[in-house]
Order: sequence, then C-alpha cells, then structure tokens
Amino acid sequence: MPSMTRTIPHQPRGDDARGYERDATGALHRLVRHLVADGDRRAQLAGRRARRTLGEMRPGHGRSPLPTRCALPRAGR
Repeated sequence: MPSMTRTIPHQPRGDDARGYERDATGALHRLVRHLVADGDRRAQLAGRRARRTLGEMRPGHGRSPLPTRCALPRAGR
C-alpha cells in the first residue's frame, strides 16, 4: 500500500536563487504603508501622537544587554 505521507521532490527552477518576486515585495510594502497610515490616523483621532519612543511607552525600562559569543572550554584541556 502506498504511503499517504509521501513527499514531492523539489523541482528546481532557474529563478530560485533570485530571491523574492518583485510583485510580492511590492504588495507587502503597500500593506505595511497602509497599516502604518491607519495606526497613525487612529492615534491622532484618540488624541495621541502616532509614534512613541520606548522610553515613552515604558518609563524606567532598562534594555537587556545583547548576548555575545564567548569561547567555550574545549574538551581535554
């Protein structure tokens, strides 16, 4: 009996290495611009400034330091 979960192998095409399609990125950019404009409008109607800094949103908040790479001890030393 054939497996119900078989996979279809990937068929490479010539455009796979070119990145995202231009029409897809354009649509995403239009959506983001629309959402930003809508958020700005709603904030203005509510009597607030649209964009705030982290300090305005969370007074007294301290940012955590960024994790950094450190040398791990090697086995046998």
